[in-house]
Amino acid sequence: MISKNSETDCLKCASLLALFPTTSLLARSGGCRTWDTALFAVSVAVLLAGCTTMDLGIRGTQDLGATEQETAIAPGQPRNRGEQPVELAAAIEVEEGFTPIFNGTDLTGWRIIAEYDFEEHGKVYEKDGTIILEEGSPMTGIAWTGDFPKDDYEVALEAMRVTGSDFFCGMTFPIGTSWLTLIVGGWGGMVVGLSNIDGLNASENQTTQGVIFELGRWYHIRLRVTAAEVEAWINDEKMIDLPRAHHKFDIWWEQEPVKPFGVTSWHTGAALRNIMLRRLRK
Repeated sequence: MISKNSETDCLKCASLLALFPTTSLLARSGGCRTWDTALFAVSVAVLLAGCTTMDLGIRGTQDLGATEQETAIAPGQPRNRGEQPVELAAAIEVEEGFTPIFNGTDLTGWRIIAEYDFEEHGKVYEKDGTIILEEGSPMTGIAWTGDFPKDDYEVALEAMRVTGSDFFCGMTFPIGTSWLTLIVGGWGGMVVGLSNIDGLNASENQTTQGVIFELGRWYHIRLRVTAAEVEAWINDEKMIDLPRAHHKFDIWWEQEPVKPFGVTSWHTGAALRNIMLRRLRK
């Protein structure tokens, strides 16, 4: 299970609402526009209330061991740039019908983004079958250099927040002649959604969700784009199911260099592995 908001509550946690009764942050019917202040308040409340977090039963992965958990730095605490996740190594696990687009040994087929908000990007490299994106100021990311489908495809990957407290997977992807960005862990660490739909970003449109992500844990993320809709799952739980009809899609100008497909982080260190693509039969 994923600890997330529903139609009628913010984070499915009565204690949060009791502590911050006016902070109805993540109701899918609207969305708060004062995110920085509000999300900080909820982050504090989460620590006080001891909310449950996402189930970490990811296919083929393991959580940090007990000793590693004791030494891991809690979300929101400062951490030096350049620190690496404790557990990285994993063989490439090819899911049925998918083709790896990260070979697990180097960055062949990928480029390190250095334009616009990526000029002061963190170090990017492969380690133990994992792509490391160290914290940037503000952004670090990689972009695919090969051909990429515009419709009828799925992408799957695993991502981990290593340092920082903002989005650790900003996945920019094509949708017909336009693009969208799937944000995982944004706006202070908990927002999941698509940017932009009809001019509204991931924190304020109909795809907005609230999920509590743990530092140093792997999350399996899957995206599907068809002519009819856009769908996304985290740890096999569907988070987004958006019909394409009657909507306008675009991305932030900062994400322009990520085209045609790529993954970025914002003031956050991230790790990526098992990046795969599957073309769907029409």
